[in-house]
Amino acid sequence: TDPANTVAFYAYMSSHEANLGRHQTLVFDMVKTNLGSSYSKHTGVFTTPEKGTFVFTWTITSDFHSYIYSEILINSVPFGSIISSSDEIHDDHTATGIIVVQLNHGDVVYIRTNPNASIKGRILSDSLRRSSFSGWKI
Repeated sequence: TDPANTVAFYAYMSSHEANLGRHQTLVFDMVKTNLGSSYSKHTGVFTTPEKGTFVFTWTITSDFHSYIYSEILINSVPFGSIISSSDEIHDDHTATGIIVVQLNHGDVVYIRTNPNASIKGRILSDSLRRSSFSGWKI
């Protein structure tokens, strides 16, 4: 693989995210890797630079007595979902989703809260646990 053509990114939330609503795009603003410059830390959106097969993961940590339903979308269509729920325990909880998908040039991929489910509490992201979004072409 030619490193100049590598497409990969990893970003996490730089701080906890409170006051979440349904249908809210999650922005992972601390970008650590962005080979190909296809992920925007301002919008939380990955724009596919070329056709191919991609892997995406996202990790959400919910605070004590919280539940966060999230989903990954491709061109505004849900493709996968997870729940991070610590509602009935006195601890935080982490969940990770992973998908493998064929994409075309210009397709957009992002994470949002699920519009069909309630949200309670906040997303945690700090040096002890990172709520994150990553993707790469295989």
